[in-house]
Amino acid sequence: MCEIRAAVAAEPLAEQPVLFRIPHAEGNHKCQGGGMVHVDDMLAAGLTARLQELENHLKSKFKVSSEWIRQVGDEVSFLKRRLILVSPNLLVVEPDIKYLEKLLKITGLDGAKERYKAAPFPTGGLPTDLSSDRELNSESASKYRSALGILMYLASDLLACQFGIRFLSTHAHKPTEGCWKLLRHLTAYVNCHKSHVLCLAKPQLGQGLICNRVSEQKTSTLEMFSDSDWSLGNRQGVGRTRHIDGKLLWLQQMTQEKMLDISPVGTAENVGDLPTKPLKPERVEFILARLNVRDKDCGYALVGNAHLLDHRTRHHVSRIVKRGAVNPQLVLQILALALQADSVASADDEPNTHRDDALSQGTGEHGYGEMFWNFLEQLLYAIFLIADFLAEHPMPSFIVSQCVIIAVLCGIFLCRGNRPERLHEKASEAAACSDGSAPQVMPGVCVNVTVEGAKVSVDSVGP
Repeated sequence: MCEIRAAVAAEPLAEQPVLFRIPHAEGNHKCQGGGMVHVDDMLAAGLTARLQELENHLKSKFKVSSEWIRQVGDEVSFLKRRLILVSPNLLVVEPDIKYLEKLLKITGLDGAKERYKAAPFPTGGLPTDLSSDRELNSESASKYRSALGILMYLASDLLACQFGIRFLSTHAHKPTEGCWKLLRHLTAYVNCHKSHVLCLAKPQLGQGLICNRVSEQKTSTLEMFSDSDWSLGNRQGVGRTRHIDGKLLWLQQMTQEKMLDISPVGTAENVGDLPTKPLKPERVEFILARLNVRDKDCGYALVGNAHLLDHRTRHHVSRIVKRGAVNPQLVLQILALALQADSVASADDEPNTHRDDALSQGTGEHGYGEMFWNFLEQLLYAIFLIADFLAEHPMPSFIVSQCVIIAVLCGIFLCRGNRPERLHEKASEAAACSDGSAPQVMPGVCVNVTVEGAKVSVDSVGP
């Protein structure tokens, strides 16, 4: 650390000296990089010029080998992990596969038939709760602790397994047969989902998983989630509290100084549930999607993306309903979102082989049911867009509607022509036919009118 200070005037973090920041060369408060030191390994990020300056100084003092990430496809290794830049905005962290192989060998699952595990830990009754649960012998207990040590080392990469690892570690002094079953269950889950990797996306100022501050504040947002400890951070002092951690006072001080903003978070959005309690598979995948865990075997697609989209759709529908009185426009929004949620939820369903007339599967090879739902969805979206436009632009919409009405009336007038005369002739012919006689032609009469003073005479000239 002394040489790092001498090279770039690095400032270590007082609470954790293994972390350091690289200040601006001119001495202002701007940061030009930072890093982490672990024994003789270092991982740093920042401006290329400053990092190059640090590398040159260390190479002049020690024998140093370095790796750089400069473009997509480059990778570096740090603490038995590979950091790969798969896109300009996505960095993947992959643990070493040899630890999983060793874990499978210890638990005896390397040669066993692979069984799929949807959840990392059972949500019902546990085998450790049974009265017949016996303690393991010394040899099995040693294997248990060895496997548990590997899991604890990989805990930062296995986000879904953190609760199970913590639970198993509480029985490390006296493991039982039930603990061994849970260990094998957790190992099988890790093996089935070994393609899940943690990804770091390019951050945006003022934005996090839940927090969305104005980007003009030029501040980075660091969110931390807990299931209950947030209430202690709002307290001032430790009255009526016995055994506390010294870090709690530091947390209270930062809260008082407005450096921390502590607020409750809804259960559905609290990712802190993942390491604190056993969850169902759907809930696990939803939280993993929130934490940007991706599947490298599927082109680094988000794990549980369908559950995340379904949650956002339901949340949007709930917000629409809670606005107050429901008008037709809101009803259209709800129907459109409900159709979207239904299409997402049914995407992973098994085909319905029992009913051939199911709307979600079509009829025969033409797929009329699916076409109907697609048409209905597109129609609702079109109506929703039109209604939204009318609500946002009332005056242009009124002018356009008046022009359309005038155009329609003009078209009707032009298309009529001499239609009244033709109707009069048809009415006369119909009246004549109703008397039972053929239509008669009225004779013409020529009349000569002479006006002389106040005397008027009318003479008939002839038929």
